[in-house]
Amino acid sequence: MTDRHRGPIGAPRATGHIADRASVKPLPLADLDESQLNDDLRFLVRIAKARRYLDWIFGLMIAHLGEKVLEVGPGIGLLTDRIVAGREVAALEIDADAAEVLQLRFGALPNFRMLSGDLQNEDWLDRDARGAFDTVVCVNVLEHVPDDVAAIENMRKALRSGGTLFLFVPALMAIYGTLDRAVGHQRRYSLQEVEEKVRQAGFDIVDNTYANLLGAPAWYWSSRITRRSMPNATILRIFDRAVPIWAWVESKMPVPFGMTVVCVARNP
Repeated sequence: MTDRHRGPIGAPRATGHIADRASVKPLPLADLDESQLNDDLRFLVRIAKARRYLDWIFGLMIAHLGEKVLEVGPGIGLLTDRIVAGREVAALEIDADAAEVLQLRFGALPNFRMLSGDLQNEDWLDRDARGAFDTVVCVNVLEHVPDDVAAIENMRKALRSGGTLFLFVPALMAIYGTLDRAVGHQRRYSLQEVEEKVRQAGFDIVDNTYANLLGAPAWYWSSRITRRSMPNATILRIFDRAVPIWAWVESKMPVPFGMTVVCVARNP
């Protein structure tokens, strides 16, 4: 992630003074040196171009966000820059390269801190993390974890009583393919599987639904037909432009299936 000639990825230029911490802003993704990123992180940089899609995800979670938020597996911070505004945020990231990018982008913010550890183990649940959060946000992470039930249980342990889990996972094993394998997905979920595992981990279900109906055929085409290992830029651009239309439709009526399962659950 660094080299002796160029220094850290996206290191800010020297300005001759130290900025007031209260005015510090996250480092924009555009300031990162993409050539130094690994394939997984470059995948996320491409997803970052789907701004309407990311805004849609944030819109789904915003009503459930408390003052103290744990973001699990934030990667390079595609949603972190939205969540951190006006809230205390802790980021649990196991990938060292992603953690370095997060530290570069958000480390100067007084309301941001990093946690290190494996979600499915309890080593990160120290006295500052156990029962400390109003909300745990887990977006497109659980599908990477071998023991997903243990991971959900540990997220519950990080929540205060009455705290909320916002869980966003890929759906439909029928569309599992090369894109999933390229980013390390071990599974895609059904609605029933999410509900069973979240309840097994000790949560009460508040809402559990499919979402992103339009994304399912696009993912199927890219992952099963054309067998890509990176999202097609043109398809991603078209998909992102269509977000306001299908998001409005899905806000008015439930969909029978979708690319994603969105689950909101409460710690008793």
